[in-house]
Amino acid sequence: SETPAMVAESTYNILSDVCGWIYFVAWSISFYPQIILNYRRKSVTGFSFDFLLLNITGFFSYMVFNSVIYFDKGVQREYIEKEGSLSVQVNDVVFAIHAFVMCIITGYQVLIYDRGNQKNSPIVLGIAALAWITILVSFLVVKVGHEKDLVWFLFMLGYVKVAVSFIKYIPQVNTQSSNSTMWKRGRKTRDWKESATTMYHMVMVVVKRDKY
Repeated sequence: SETPAMVAESTYNILSDVCGWIYFVAWSISFYPQIILNYRRKSVTGFSFDFLLLNITGFFSYMVFNSVIYFDKGVQREYIEKEGSLSVQVNDVVFAIHAFVMCIITGYQVLIYDRGNQKNSPIVLGIAALAWITILVSFLVVKVGHEKDLVWFLFMLGYVKVAVSFIKYIPQVNTQSSNSTMWKRGRKTRDWKESATTMYHMVMVVVKRDKY
């Protein structure tokens, strides 16, 4: 028969998985309104190119971080030695890949649709360049210099993602014109719901890691 600890672990696993997939669906859906709007208008005027550039940078880092940890057994062992347990789940991997692909599709729309006189700001271009240089240098330190291990590189990617996520929600970066006002209001509402679900999922993962 199952012990109370086994039942509790099973319950935590189920709740964590359910919350993880709910946040995957909620966040993933949020990419489509802007893509559909751009397609219908055949224009990207009013859409923040700075926000997109930071999203591409951040989700690339997040995708590589999650994918390598989830699929590479050697990295998993090193990660567990440092962190105690794995915190990356399959929904994290699927979401990161999907988000990056959606950003690339949006970027393609920026290239082919009318964008008026819009362009990226020099400050955000500089931030993005610094982020990509950090990624490249960190990778070379691991692969060429052999001074650090791959887990260290993945942590560097994590730092890039966190920094980019903070910067991209600065009002001056995430600015939309009236053409995107309804989408922006809807996105803000979804952000609150999605963030709550994501936070609950993270709490479940942490509680499980600490207890088991």
